[in-house]
Amino acid sequence: MEYNTDNEFFKRPSTEKVTFLPEIWESVYEPCSSKIFNLDYVGTLDLTVNEENVSLLNLMNEQPHSDIKVPFRGIYIGNNFVKNLNNDGWELSIAGNYSRMFTKQSFKIVFKGDEDEDLDFGLRKIKLKAFPNDATMLREPISLELLKKVGIPSVRGGFARLYINSEYYGLYFLEDTLKKTYIRDLFHQKGKKPEIGPLFQAIPYKGVYNVSLNYIDDNASSYPNWNETWDCKINGTMNGSKDESFTQLINLMKLINQTDIYTLNDNEEIIHSIYNIFELDIFIRLLAMDYLLGRYHSYWRNPSNFLIYYHPALKRYIIFPVDFTSSLGYKYKENGYTYKTNCTEWRPPENPEDPLIKMIMSIPYLKQLFISTLNLIIEILFNPECIFPFIDSLKSVIEFDLKLEREKRPYHSKTSIIEEIEVKETIEEVTDKDANGFPSNSTIDTTIIIKKNTTITLIEPRWSIDESIKNIDDSVYSIGYGIKEWIEKRRQTVLEQFPNVTLVSAGSLVTRPSDPANLYSDSIFDYFSAIFPSGDYKLLASIIATLILLITLIFIIHVKCKKPTEMEGDEHDIRKYNDSFFHKIRTGFNFNNNDGIIKNISTFIQSNYRKVQTKVRNTFFHKSHNVD
Repeated sequence: MEYNTDNEFFKRPSTEKVTFLPEIWESVYEPCSSKIFNLDYVGTLDLTVNEENVSLLNLMNEQPHSDIKVPFRGIYIGNNFVKNLNNDGWELSIAGNYSRMFTKQSFKIVFKGDEDEDLDFGLRKIKLKAFPNDATMLREPISLELLKKVGIPSVRGGFARLYINSEYYGLYFLEDTLKKTYIRDLFHQKGKKPEIGPLFQAIPYKGVYNVSLNYIDDNASSYPNWNETWDCKINGTMNGSKDESFTQLINLMKLINQTDIYTLNDNEEIIHSIYNIFELDIFIRLLAMDYLLGRYHSYWRNPSNFLIYYHPALKRYIIFPVDFTSSLGYKYKENGYTYKTNCTEWRPPENPEDPLIKMIMSIPYLKQLFISTLNLIIEILFNPECIFPFIDSLKSVIEFDLKLEREKRPYHSKTSIIEEIEVKETIEEVTDKDANGFPSNSTIDTTIIIKKNTTITLIEPRWSIDESIKNIDDSVYSIGYGIKEWIEKRRQTVLEQFPNVTLVSAGSLVTRPSDPANLYSDSIFDYFSAIFPSGDYKLLASIIATLILLITLIFIIHVKCKKPTEMEGDEHDIRKYNDSFFHKIRTGFNFNNNDGIIKNISTFIQSNYRKVQTKVRNTFFHKSHNVD
């Protein structure tokens, strides 16, 4: 089947260009660009599962809590390009944790083939987020764009409709996966085989948000359920297991809680001390964005959905967010789950327990940085004049597909089977006789593992087309604040909380120190950073270009312009040659001997230097002796 790149095969109208937001701070860490991650169109991901694997596909759809992997081939159709996924090794599986509770499933596609194999698709792992708990499907895309414009590291994303074996599965948001490939691209883009550090994600344990960075001691066993509240996404190059990786997280806790920053009075010393531990600029902007977006699962409120990465080359930590579906006025209440945020309830805590929030809120200089950052984001980005055109253009991009999904409801299962494991440990005392016939007591420890399957009913989003579209602008009782409504109300609330704040420039809020040369890349220019201004190599490039031009010119003169040995008409007339520019240059540099170019140039410079020196000396001599 032939596909064109305008997606006309799927009878989808073209959309207008997205009105993107202005940038306040350039991101220090930004991954390579990819055509697939683009917000100004909806692509099409058309997957084909062969007949022998169709039963696997059906089983995966029927049991969302399973870990079934389905081989496939496929094609991605962009707005003006096509990417093939035809290599052997592509697999489709259901992704997510809480999202598996819904009838619309999230997926991930992974290439399991040779790591060195060249892929037309360009990506080896990607997540297809269903957003089953966001009626608008815009809360995360809007949040990611805001993060990007304030210089916070984040995942890339773009919209696509999904078809499997020509069956419509709905509208999805394609997003990076938190794997080594993503981390290498984000933090070590230019390095050759860089050392990758461990990556941790804060997650709730059995519905309880008890993640903490408070230091206890150096033993992992002292931290309750550490491997349940911290998901080690990547062990890191130098760590063989999650237990070894966790030592890096304990080290962060230790550095934070044992720092002497509270005794420092000089702002420069405060900044230097913090940057020895973690990236301050990024963390303050993260707090500011969470504060404005009202993210229910965030660093502020219910500590979760943030990542901590240890950068081995920098020897410091980077804290950045992930998952923004519970933001911008989101409300959800179903089957015991209640997520609700009011725009007026977010305020700085008076006695924060978290050591980092305590640090920011307790030290006047850092608190002022936070307030100024918050104020600047409101002034430039988080206001109706700036962000509403962006939201309206995004709405026009997905409106056709959003209505199509709400109309067709292409959900494949209403129930799922959860396998629960119960571990029972018993201690049984046994009385026996020893070798001498005396009673001997002993104990036997018995561990019994009981597996049982429980069938659950999945949650089906029941939003109508009108409710989904309306919630972009206004409140819907069963959904929550409208996105635009939240922005207006939250902005006003924050301005009332922090009145009379002096607006400062973005540059004045950048506290990041210069990093060591040659840290992020293997470029030769990095070795000159001590001589030339950081990041500005125009002078060096000009010098190199001038030298190359001069050497090229000399080479042409020396090699190409040879004196003719015999008369061959006007073209090689010796008299014309003797009067030519090239001959004068050649004679001036004395290229007629066989001493070589470098020696001739050196001799020429020395000779002329002596002449100039003699003239200057004679001039001063004549003037001092009044000689005409």
